[in-house]
Amino acid sequence: MSITRFAEDRHLLQVLARLQSFLLNMSAKRFVPYMSKEKAVLLDLVHRYKNIFGNKKTDATSNSEKKEALKNIAKEYNSNYNVSKRDETQLKRCWEKFKYQVRKQKQLER
Repeated sequence: MSITRFAEDRHLLQVLARLQSFLLNMSAKRFVPYMSKEKAVLLDLVHRYKNIFGNKKTDATSNSEKKEALKNIAKEYNSNYNVSKRDETQLKRCWEKFKYQVRKQKQLER
């Protein structure tokens, strides 16, 4: 086998490894839509921590409390047997999207 052929094969293997890694990451981040039961579970959990999430302060203490509450919510959410497993970022995004939709609906009703 010539040196150039060996280098081409090695390059091809590196490209294939990158492609495989990319495909694995894409499948891991696939979005599964929230079912109504899942949203109800999330809203119930957020309601339990409403004193923390309703706080508009953004100082270090408040932010750390919010992060800790979000970790607890994710842990409790994922402990339910009838929900898809979600990470903290996904749950936070769902909650923010829900708040936005409620505000938008209230504006339309005016």
